[in-house]
Amino acid sequence: MCLLAHNGKLVSNKQGVDLSANQSDITENEIYQMEFDAEMEKWMIRSSVNKLWTLDGTGRIQASAVKKSADTCFTLHWQQNGQVVFEASNGKFIGAKGNGHLSALSTSVRETEMFILCLLNRPQLVLRGEHGFVGYKGNSNKLECNKQHWNVIQLVQIKNGSYHLKGANGFWQVTTDGTVVADGSYPTEFILEIHEGCKLAIKTKDGRYLRGEQSGFFAADGQKIVKGCLWEF
Repeated sequence: MCLLAHNGKLVSNKQGVDLSANQSDITENEIYQMEFDAEMEKWMIRSSVNKLWTLDGTGRIQASAVKKSADTCFTLHWQQNGQVVFEASNGKFIGAKGNGHLSALSTSVRETEMFILCLLNRPQLVLRGEHGFVGYKGNSNKLECNKQHWNVIQLVQIKNGSYHLKGANGFWQVTTDGTVVADGSYPTEFILEIHEGCKLAIKTKDGRYLRGEQSGFFAADGQKIVKGCLWEF
């Protein structure tokens, strides 16, 4: 994944161990891997040179740690607009300063503390919930979530950090009753959130999560995240 800061620049470790949002192009220096630590119930972020993000004694965020510690673990706070906020071990939120440098010094969430998380290694998805795979209902374009076999979903990122999801017969579209069809010419914008256990929650721009039931019912009607709103991918 890569992270886009409020200044329109990518977070990078190109300059060394110090992290700064100051790059326009994606190279290996702007690509990171997120790893969930079940013991800490928090996330670690690993650079392409196998160094973990860590909080130093002055509040700066560096890509320099070689082993896990409290300072290498971060809490993710997903915002309504689909952006993500990182909370460090000092209880402060990571923000990009005017010069782009990352530090965890803020006690409140402002624009400077929000980042767009872009998935880079997932051009296609297969979604599985607690009742089965997401796939087509019979010969229709309506989607259900209790299938034994999967359907491949194409992930199309758009510039604001949201995504369009596309099946074999067209884009995913939420209908007026909340159900989802995969034949839309006018795709619905979805926000993807990564949660504990590396599962996805998928919601519409107006905050409704895609939720599944044992019967196969699959709709954008979740007001909050419950087990039926989380998807292996």
